[in-house]
Amino acid sequence: MRHLSSLWQTLQWLGSARDLTLESRNYQWEAAPPMTFFLQAEQAAITLARHDKPQILAKVELQAGF
Repeated sequence: MRHLSSLWQTLQWLGSARDLTLESRNYQWEAAPPMTFFLQAEQAAITLARHDKPQILAKVELQAGF
């Protein structure tokens, strides 16, 4: 049981360390149709969602690499 407890503590510490290396930023651009949005990214996960507002919203999460 003690081994399981120390394993759980290690996993919690690793999760906290990950949160410290993560920075989140929000960007917003007003847009009038027709408009093209170009995004260049490497090693990224990108999710697109439509909405009714005439703007482009981007939430960016940057993680420090080790």
